[in-house]
Amino acid sequence: MIRDSFKEIVVDCVKGERITLSKIMNDNEYTLFELSAPWNEACKNEFPHLKQCYSKYSALGLEYFIISMETRVDLGAKDCQKSDVGIHIKCNKAFKKAIELGYGSLGLPSRFLFNKKGGLIASGVELSGYKLDEFLQSLV
Repeated sequence: MIRDSFKEIVVDCVKGERITLSKIMNDNEYTLFELSAPWNEACKNEFPHLKQCYSKYSALGLEYFIISMETRVDLGAKDCQKSDVGIHIKCNKAFKKAIELGYGSLGLPSRFLFNKKGGLIASGVELSGYKLDEFLQSLV
């Protein structure tokens, strides 16, 4: 399990772009790193609120970095894109790597909020549902 600081995630995207957790953190005040799966009921239920919080706090220095495990087992190509919920990568290989680093020990969705320097601010249930909004509000 992740303790006091982040463990680097590197994803090489199809178009040659390289995305790293450390770069996202350096470019923003706060980074919410999440592992999710579109077929998981808890992830589906959390998504509308996650989207709401992103629209409310992204202008204040918050970025999301989401890696989702897709139902297609063969999904190896990294579909890296900026979306209405931050940076969203659909890649089973990147998801597996994040699990190996200890990010998936909280179940799905797994959420970790880091500051600009890579310090872990909060994780798990502190960042679920409306608690996410309350927590982010306390930071601004």
